[in-house]
This record gives sequence, structure tokens and C-alpha cells, in this order.
Amino acid sequence: MKILKNKVLVPFVFLILISTFFPACAGTDLMEMHRTDKAFVGEWEKYSLLSIKQYGIPFNYEFKNAEIETRIISEEGSLVITGADNVIGGWANFPEYVGANEVKQASLADCPLKTYYYSGFEWSYINGWEYFPEDGSKVVGDYITFIARKENHIVGFAVIYVHCDGLRGCGEVIVDKEFPQVNGKYQKVSEITVKERINEVIELHKASAD
Repeated sequence: MKILKNKVLVPFVFLILISTFFPACAGTDLMEMHRTDKAFVGEWEKYSLLSIKQYGIPFNYEFKNAEIETRIISEEGSLVITGADNVIGGWANFPEYVGANEVKQASLADCPLKTYYYSGFEWSYINGWEYFPEDGSKVVGDYITFIARKENHIVGFAVIYVHCDGLRGCGEVIVDKEFPQVNGKYQKVSEITVKERINEVIELHKASAD
């Protein structure tokens, strides 16, 4: 299957690249720390009994005491919101997910989704899986990005990659970083800086997959 091509090689190559371009000190004045076990991406199979209650690829990201912004970058993807409590505000304004009641769908235009402490959604094809070819002729990939804030200070970011061929989907956590306090004070991380970090991670990952 196409989505499994270079499944082992790509993460290995990417780890080499990311360690080269993202040392512990990412710049002369900005300190980054790598986090583990705070971000997760699962698997989804269209006809699996284990996926009966899933609408797509499950994922989550957590950052204690922070407000989290979650985004996608592909117009072919969407985020499935399974409950009003899963997102801060705007629940009533999101469209219904295709073929499901009381389940909402957020497109690229609806992002970012805002949550407290924990971001947990499912990634799905924007038009619903019934319109996605099942012969493996089409593969869609997307990046899910997160920015964490405390007291209006950016304190971390993460990037997850997901991909599917209509019958099966999976993904990987590419990077999960924290900007720790220095001498008891938040670092001055601008919106531009963190978005540049995210874009660099995505471009490196794309290059490693070619």
C-alpha cells in the first residue's frame, strides 16, 4: 500500500535532519526542549470493528495549564469534533459531519480550534469516506499543528503527520517542543517565530519523504 512506503526509512532519515537543524538551543536567545509521550496519533481502518466509533485517524496533544490552538494545512482534510466540550466555543457554528448526528466537522477555514490543556480530535477526508476511492489510487497526507500558550505566552508547539488511502490511515508525531521558562520568566517567542519553526519542520519532513 502506498501509505506504507518508506514507513521505516522516512522517520529515521527525518530524525537525522531534525537533530541537525533543531539543536537544544534553537537560536542564540531561544531555548527549546523536546517532550515525549504528550502527543499521540493512532490508526483507522474503514471496515475494522475497532474503528466502528471512529470517524477518522485519532490523535491528541496535551500541555498542562495551556490553551492550545490546533490546525490542519490541507484543504482535503478536516477535524472531526465528537462533543461540544471538546472545543472552546463555536460548536453550533461548525457543520455536521457527513452522515453523523451531533458530530461536527472543522475544515481548514475553521481553524484554529481552541482547547484547554488537551486537544483530541479525529482527522477525516473533507467530503466523507464514502466519496474517497478504495482502490488505493489516491493517497492524502496532512499536517496537524499545535501551538500552546500560557498567560498569552507561547510555550510550545508540535506537528503530527497523517496519511490515508481511503481504507486505512495512520500517522506519526514528528516533533513536540517546549519553550521552558528561563530564570523563572517566559521566553519571548513571537507568533512569526513559532510559525517559522513549524514550517521548517514540515518542509524537512516533506524533503525526507521524497
